[in-house]
Amino acid sequence: MKIEYAAIEKCKSFREAVKSVCEEEKYLANTTGFTEEQTKDFVEKIVANHYSQFYAIENDKVIGWCDIIPRDQELHKHAGVLGMGIVAGFRNKGIGWQLLQAAINHARSNGIERIELEVYAGNRIAQKLYKKVGFKKEGVKRKGKKLNGKYEDVIIMGLINI
Repeated sequence: MKIEYAAIEKCKSFREAVKSVCEEEKYLANTTGFTEEQTKDFVEKIVANHYSQFYAIENDKVIGWCDIIPRDQELHKHAGVLGMGIVAGFRNKGIGWQLLQAAINHARSNGIERIELEVYAGNRIAQKLYKKVGFKKEGVKRKGKKLNGKYEDVIIMGLINI
């Protein structure tokens, strides 16, 4: 397994990894993934702007990713929003830690001073990882997720002075 910076050539594999995690309906805010065009546009924007996105690669396939995208608003550009996922079967092997370290270091070197994320209350393993890296709980969106008539709280976390 190796960690690589985002690349247009990996769009298809990245899209498949995201779709796989989305379809689990546990970790991401989307249950179906994204179109090829949406994925390509997203990765092209990352590469063109040198935003922070890294892939975990196994046998030339994306098995995990972590990105930190700067917020658009003028007064919030010092902050980035973190998104990540690991494909089932590759979790709990230290890949998330490696991806986070690469993404955070890259974001720091590009002027990001604060990283924000949202994680579902039931995703205790991810919360533990984020805390280990230094994220602090900043709040809760009560009933922030609704899927099939069932609610789940969303934990808001932040990392400053990165």
